Amino acid sequence: MPLLIARAENLSAETGSWLFIAEQHSNATSKNSFMHYTSPSLRHNAYNNSNKLVNTFSQAVGCIIKFNKQEVQKLNKKYKKVTRQKEDALEDACKAKEVLAQQVDKTVLLEAILQQIKDGILSASDANIPGATSD
Repeated sequence: MPLLIARAENLSAETGSWLFIAEQHSNATSKNSFMHYTSPSLRHNAYNNSNKLVNTFSQAVGCIIKFNKQEVQKLNKKYKKVTRQKEDALEDACKAKEVLAQQVDKTVLLEAILQQIKDGILSASDANIPGATSD
């Protein structure tokens, strides 16, 4: 920016033109994040208006920066919510998987007992299956 300011100053001096340049760093964390140049002829001919121009630019950029920060905060909040939902869903899936594994183990055990009953190795009453009766 200093080189641009020097060139703007030279251009203004050579042409006698009114010249205004302003820039603002988007992160705005530095004291030097806002810079501007107003040519001497513009300051001389329209001092109050040139000050208003600087203030208006600064306020407009400040609003943009504030809006961007708010949007980032909203996105972070959404990200955290989605992350929590994902973690909860994974936890629920793990619990469901454990329940399913237990049900599969019970099913395998019951099928083995049923096969032993069919093969005559075990009677239904010896199998100790609730609700089962022996003939």
